[in-house]
Amino acid sequence: MLMVDANCQNLTRTVNVDFHNHIQPRDVAKDGDFNSVIDIARATMGEGAFLGVAGFNDVRFQDFSKRRGYDRRYFDNDVYVEQQVIWIVNSLEVPLNMGGREYHLLIVGLPIGELVEPHRTLDDTIRSAREYNARIIGVHPFGPYGLGHFFQTRSSYLDDIDGIEVHNGEVFWPNPLKPWQFPNRIAQEFYDRVKDTHQKLAPIVSSDGHSQAEIGTSYKQFPIPERIESSDDLVS
Repeated sequence: MLMVDANCQNLTRTVNVDFHNHIQPRDVAKDGDFNSVIDIARATMGEGAFLGVAGFNDVRFQDFSKRRGYDRRYFDNDVYVEQQVIWIVNSLEVPLNMGGREYHLLIVGLPIGELVEPHRTLDDTIRSAREYNARIIGVHPFGPYGLGHFFQTRSSYLDDIDGIEVHNGEVFWPNPLKPWQFPNRIAQEFYDRVKDTHQKLAPIVSSDGHSQAEIGTSYKQFPIPERIESSDDLVS
């Protein structure tokens, strides 16, 4: 769970959250990047922000959280950097195999070092994530590898996930040569149609960044309660 102790964070009315940022390709990551990432997150997202460091079939968060830099406090699935008042959260983008096609989901809040097995069915992936009490987000739903069209015809699955991206920074710019020309607009319109019948489904804004330059370019403000005891308090 995303444990936030009121004693180590000055609570404000909202908190800025980006659960979906790959930071940079794993093979070019350097030790000195820890402080740089934290500093950029503080400058662009503000005090108390949550930044999801998302792996892709790798323990990217675990590797990142061990790099040299600021003192930090470790929890089950996140790390708190008190000097900059920033939280980094363990996220994992997981590829699914459905009918011979690949789709992606974002799993947020896995215990540090744990992975969800890739290339399985949607049901199996959801089941695995719930075993860890993790949150599940449908990413770039009407972009590449998105489940948006699947959810349109099988809307009951929207009750099995916690959020859906209505804005993904990587698919922001329309391309007339691509069939996903306006994916964020389509995603927002889809969410607006289903939100009343799936009231626990949260609208998510993510950068889906792959470089430090993209940290803080897209995020969502969530109301913050007196105490955050789990990711349910943010993704709800």
